[in-house]
Amino acid sequence: MRTKKQAQDAVLLDPTKRQALDNDMDRFIAKARRLPKDEAITLVKAQAPVLFDSYFPFLNALEEAKIQAEKNKKIADARRDAIANALLETPKRLDAPPENAKGLIGGLSQISLSDFIQLGLYGGLATLSMFTAYSNVLANLLGTGLPIFIDDPSKAKFIALLSVGAAAAIKNLPSMFKRETEKSLCKRVITGITGLSAFAWMALFSAEYNGLSSDLPDLDFSLESNNSGNWLSFTQIFTEVMVSACLFMRVTSILDTYQPPQKRDNTEHGMLEADLVEAEVMCTPNNNTSAQAKNANTQLKAEKEAFTNDALARLAVAQAQYNDLHK
Repeated sequence: MRTKKQAQDAVLLDPTKRQALDNDMDRFIAKARRLPKDEAITLVKAQAPVLFDSYFPFLNALEEAKIQAEKNKKIADARRDAIANALLETPKRLDAPPENAKGLIGGLSQISLSDFIQLGLYGGLATLSMFTAYSNVLANLLGTGLPIFIDDPSKAKFIALLSVGAAAAIKNLPSMFKRETEKSLCKRVITGITGLSAFAWMALFSAEYNGLSSDLPDLDFSLESNNSGNWLSFTQIFTEVMVSACLFMRVTSILDTYQPPQKRDNTEHGMLEADLVEAEVMCTPNNNTSAQAKNANTQLKAEKEAFTNDALARLAVAQAQYNDLHK
């Protein structure tokens, strides 16, 4: 395929087209030489560029290149925007095929001794903590002596189950986030709250039950003495719920290490990213093409001016010959 420069040179140096252009100009001059000098010069100055442009349409190469470049840029911009919108709607990762997501039992067959001990320890402690929270809430409800709970203890049992549901809900709270950083931050917050709650429970417990340290100062933290028991009950139940959630999160994190990949890369997303990079390149103006068009236009303008001047010179010769014949 010829470059624009090669095509331009071929047009400029094409002897056939140049000879045809000269013949047309000679025929026009043959008619114009009969007119008065000034009128003939005006007509030749106007006709010569028109004839030149009809034979060499690349004269407007720069303007045409600019118009075409604008059209191409609009098309490229529209394609880039379409790809960008499609990329936003296309997930980067997809769910793994069913055959890749069924191996937890098989994975646990290779569990290490350390993880096996941790699963048993943390799972047992989490279950014990939830049962303790359930028992604590149930005991407090039955201890109120309200007839509704005395006559029908099942109501108190169902209400006490809320502590188990609360622990499960808090444990699953990190799964509400999509990014791993957000999930990790949520787990840290839950763990931090659990630590503070455990510290508050130990402080309140020590203040309420001095035991062998009854000679130490009372740590009531400026709470009213008749309300300290209420605060202790609240903090104890809250701590039991939070401890259960934290321990079950640890159990889940161990189990996740033996799960096969649940996600896979979306090849369509990768292809769209590559297409977007290509589209961005296409949206960048091609300065090289513009420079070539400008150079072609400059050369052709010079050729047209030379052709016009040559036509005027030939007109002067033709008029002189015509006047000599008709003296």
